[in-house]
Amino acid sequence: MSRIIRALLRILSNLIHKGNSRIVFISNPDFSDNTKSLYDYLIVNHPSFECTWLCKNRKMSSELSNRGASSVEERTLKGFFEFSRAKVIITSHNNLLPLKSKRQIYVNLWHGVPLKTIGHTDRIGKHKRDLSHSLNHKTSITVSTSDTASTVLGSCFHISANHLFVTGLPRNDDLFYPVSHDELSGLLSCDVKRYERIAFYMPTFRQGYLERTEGKTLERDNVFRFEEFNLEAFQEHLAQKNILFICKLHPFEEKLFKNRLDDLRKSIVFLSSEDLIKRNMNLYRVLGIADLLITDYSSVYFDYLLLNKPMVFTPTDLEEYEKKRGFLLEPYGFWTPGPKATNQQQLQDEILRSLEDPDYYRKERETINNIINHYKDDRSCERVTQLIMEKLNRKK
Repeated sequence: MSRIIRALLRILSNLIHKGNSRIVFISNPDFSDNTKSLYDYLIVNHPSFECTWLCKNRKMSSELSNRGASSVEERTLKGFFEFSRAKVIITSHNNLLPLKSKRQIYVNLWHGVPLKTIGHTDRIGKHKRDLSHSLNHKTSITVSTSDTASTVLGSCFHISANHLFVTGLPRNDDLFYPVSHDELSGLLSCDVKRYERIAFYMPTFRQGYLERTEGKTLERDNVFRFEEFNLEAFQEHLAQKNILFICKLHPFEEKLFKNRLDDLRKSIVFLSSEDLIKRNMNLYRVLGIADLLITDYSSVYFDYLLLNKPMVFTPTDLEEYEKKRGFLLEPYGFWTPGPKATNQQQLQDEILRSLEDPDYYRKERETINNIINHYKDDRSCERVTQLIMEKLNRKK
């Protein structure tokens, strides 16, 4: 969108009355993550707000409308009108930031404390965007999880300290209210009660973002990107130890591999964003029931630290990833409080030890948790809502 068009749309938006109770929600993917968690909270606890979703996907917008939720397509005249007449904009990825009016409260929930470079810290300069002016306007709110996290976000997006607020992330509240075994069985189409323990694998992406490849590419039969991997042997190992293994790929790579992974569901249970949407389920309610998290460079583990459960890291392409993408927090070994596995045998061994020894890396987890998460409770949505109320000059 050209600067001239954006400027004209902002002028038009300024002429439209802002309803003090109107809130629009935008997320990537649609109807997900921090934005959805805060939406769920407001619907229940503050029904006086008029909440509308702006969806990029027409099918998703129609589905939400069929469920009784207010939803319109983002890239339509009606979508622009709904955006323009809302007093509060709540987003996960700085959505439609260039169109924000000075009379609107813009709430940037983001989607996690970044471990890897992003925004102004991204080494590939042609993809940088100057967001500092809009995010530093007096009606802007960017939430974080601690003073350290605020410093990181501030450097990534050039946000001043006056617009960064330590509240915790709304989605983290869901960790404390995990799904039941029956709910999970319905979601995954398998009998979860058969298993003694649950391991959850959530890697970050290497493909699908700005046509870049940032490390080893994902292989159909090797989701860990190990040099060698025997899927059948891994499944047999899990079966012997009675462990349910759930894999949730990043949405970027989920789109690339969706049709190529369906026939593997009997070996490793793949959870998709579509599965969650169909059940109106928040991802972190599923993550909350897991006994163990496995990841690589995804910041999901910063959130999982709130549960003080074990985690295993699989930095199979650390040097290449560090060179192509880079980290905001270094050294990697210090900031990732768990054992590292770079081959199949190590992973199998570390999964078992982590599940059997609750004190394994406990001190390291507590150290990073105290740095990253100021609040360790289930009240992040409440604190974000209070900030919005103060901007609206409302009483709680």
